[in-house]
Formats: sequence, C-alpha cells, structure tokens
Amino acid sequence: MPRFAVASLMLAGSVLAILGPAQGQGVQYQFTPPPPIKSLPPSSTPSYPFAGALPPVPAPQQSRLAPYRVTPPPGPSDSPSTRGVQTARGRTIFVPTSPRETFGDRVSSCAHAGVAAGLRPNQLTRFMGRCVN
Repeated sequence: MPRFAVASLMLAGSVLAILGPAQGQGVQYQFTPPPPIKSLPPSSTPSYPFAGALPPVPAPQQSRLAPYRVTPPPGPSDSPSTRGVQTARGRTIFVPTSPRETFGDRVSSCAHAGVAAGLRPNQLTRFMGRCVN
C-alpha cells in the first residue's frame, strides 16, 4: 500500500511540473546565424587590359629545323637472356636477365619467375635467396 501512495504522489508531482509555467531562460543559440547574402550590382563587362597586365603572347610557330638525331654507341645487347636457378629440391627455374639490370630488377624478375613456376610462399623465400645472390 505505501508503494501505491508513493507512486501516485510521484505521478501527481510530474503532472504539476508539466502543467506549471515554464521557469528559466529563453532559448539561446550556440552560434550566431550568418549575415544575409547581398547580391552584387550588375556591372558592365570589364575593360581589358587590366592595369599592370601584359598583352597576350602569340602562340609559337612551328620550327622548320629537323630534330637532332642521336644514335646510341654500340654496347652490350639489351636483349634479355635467361639463367637457370635451382630450387632446394633440385628443380630448375629459368629467370630472365639483362646485362644492365639493377638489384631491384633482379629481385622483381626472380619473384615473378618463382610465382609463375608455382612456388609456395616458403619455397619462394628460399628460391629468392638463391636467385638474387
């Protein structure tokens, strides 16, 4: 029974709080709204050239000179060749090489050849160690 009385008093108090006059301050906004956008007055077309601007430069004409041709000096051929690298189990995989390849070129060609041959990740790691050095 005391629970019923307490519950009814709480309900009555909340109804009185809702129906009573609102106490407190009015609503204030956190940010002020932006000022209204004013339209610009219509203007005539600008006069060219502007003060301090240089006149436009004409497009370059086609040159009648022949381009200078350079022939490379004879040297080692850049045609790729292949070398055989054996895996840990004795299988030979052919890796393309060139005379002017860098270490990075060698690494990428070894990786491509090993993956193309179907080596698994652990096998590829060992193969790369043999192939690069």
